[in-house]
Amino acid sequence: VSTQSTWGVPLPRDHGYPIRAIVPGTVGARNVKWLKKITISNEESSHFWQRKDYKLIPVTNSKKMEELPSIQEIPVLSAITSPIDGSTVPRGQEIEVKGYAFSGGGRGIVNVDVTVDGGENWMAAQLEPPTQYPNRVWSWTLWSATIPAPIPSTNTLKVCSRATDSSYNSQPENPRVLWNQRGFLNNSWSCSTVVLPPTSVVQL
Repeated sequence: VSTQSTWGVPLPRDHGYPIRAIVPGTVGARNVKWLKKITISNEESSHFWQRKDYKLIPVTNSKKMEELPSIQEIPVLSAITSPIDGSTVPRGQEIEVKGYAFSGGGRGIVNVDVTVDGGENWMAAQLEPPTQYPNRVWSWTLWSATIPAPIPSTNTLKVCSRATDSSYNSQPENPRVLWNQRGFLNNSWSCSTVVLPPTSVVQL
């Protein structure tokens, strides 16, 4: 797909004006900006960004950059957009958690779970839209969840989300298991720490 605008507004120069290629299901690096021509080829482009960048380098690697496969699809991920990290939530009040989830290759999102105790217990979030076309999901899936009023022993609470896509790929807990030399494709749990003000004590 080629486009000259987004939401009815001409593309800004930084985003590819006057025309940009859109390749659904692939990483943004493959959605070429400032498009001049389209070439049908039996091998990948010789351009620097295709041959020598946006590649996951193994921990132990003896191959040249050109020999490594290019990153094409984003692994399943989710992100918490509310509450933002460091925000304050009144103690004893329900917590409204919202965010988005996405997976590359057109894979849909089948569920998003939310935890406030490090994964000991999970709550299923509501997805929007609730139904999706198999292998044809090209945009974010919005989600929301209402966490019952927690009773933590500290003044902070760590809220985390974990998404699962239609191929049943799920996000890992932390980036340690995903480490690579360039830090690409980190799709570990999304977490937001909220502050719970201490309960006021009135002295008589």
